[in-house]
Amino acid sequence: MTNPFSRQPATADYSIRKGDTGPAIEAQLTNVDGSTVDLTDASEVRLYIRRQADGADVVNTAIAIDDAADGQVSHEFDNGFSSTGDGMHSLYFEVQFSSGSIESYPRGGVAYLWVPERFADGDLADLDPQNAEVGVLTADDLRANTIAGRGGPLQWSTDQDANGNDLTGLGAVGATTLSPGSMSEQIGTTQLSNEAVTAAKIAAAAVESGAIASSAVGSDAIATDAVGSDAIASDSVTVDELAAALGTTSENRVPGTTHFENTKHEALEAKTIANDRIYARSFDGSNADTRLDNALSAAADGDVVMLENAQYSSERTITTQLLLIGTMSSRSSGTQIEESWTFDSRAKLTNVAIRGSTTEIQFNVNGSFASDIAFRGISPTVRFSASQCAIYNAIATGTNGAIVFDEETSGGLADSIRGPSVTDNGDNTVGDVA
Repeated sequence: MTNPFSRQPATADYSIRKGDTGPAIEAQLTNVDGSTVDLTDASEVRLYIRRQADGADVVNTAIAIDDAADGQVSHEFDNGFSSTGDGMHSLYFEVQFSSGSIESYPRGGVAYLWVPERFADGDLADLDPQNAEVGVLTADDLRANTIAGRGGPLQWSTDQDANGNDLTGLGAVGATTLSPGSMSEQIGTTQLSNEAVTAAKIAAAAVESGAIASSAVGSDAIATDAVGSDAIASDSVTVDELAAALGTTSENRVPGTTHFENTKHEALEAKTIANDRIYARSFDGSNADTRLDNALSAAADGDVVMLENAQYSSERTITTQLLLIGTMSSRSSGTQIEESWTFDSRAKLTNVAIRGSTTEIQFNVNGSFASDIAFRGISPTVRFSASQCAIYNAIATGTNGAIVFDEETSGGLADSIRGPSVTDNGDNTVGDVA
């Protein structure tokens, strides 16, 4: 099973929490053609990190050159990483050569650092201990989480404890002291509120044969929200488990993405799948476009949005850093985009079909890419107006589509293209195109 604690948003290259001394920021500096940067003549390499939410520059420091000939550098936060807050940060490396020239990497863009929320600062000793005292509880006061034995067990047959407190109320009974038959006539359906009983609160020790009347825990006694999306831990769903739930298989075709073959999204109903994956079909709306707009409104930077097996026929501008995964495969029509989409943030789009002579998917931020794209209909277009962008595994069915890199773009790549034309108006690499 994939370690659930190793996750970071799909658009992040690094992840570290405030106050942590690791992991280190490690990188191999490369040129736009993929060759390594020789740092033999470098006098200094500096790391710059900026928090995107407030524009605060949180790191500006010289870092270590680990292997000059291979362009490898690193930085460890010996005194703990410090920032003005959590969320997405951008970073780059600046190299000062002995000749006086200065160059920065990544070329034409930045890398991204995700800083998760830290819930509390300080030592555990500073936290106040909980102090709960139980007096006389009636049946109306009883909730499932109050039936839990802690400390010495309380005996049902005892009228008072050592301090003279009345133990005849139901709230005085610990789960460890329930015995078969002792409560069968004491707890009825009217004595348990719907929100009192959830699957997580019914401990095995508390439910023995005959210990709770059969009428006390019926279908009406278990609240409808007892086992909802919140009851499934966000760290319990791995990519492989998600693929199994979808009735499909998964593979990593492009670094940072997961391709789902023969996806059956209808198998899922929760709006949020794990802590950063959003399923568009479960949001409110009379059609796929409305549901997607509501899902996008709920999404945050770094989330993964799983699109429906449907046609999207509304224009939209997306300003959140997202990975959007469609359902397109060789055996189904899949996710189809029939109007223009504009990405004004770093984005990754995969497993979709685009169609229509005026349909254009435009990427305006460095580091964006698309993969597994089917061009259908009359000449739809994918346009890159930023640098360090890429498109992989594109195919045209019926008529040709167009892939365009605008002027002044660089460091981009088009590879494994079958059918669509590729026009490079900048300084990008056009690989396997047929």
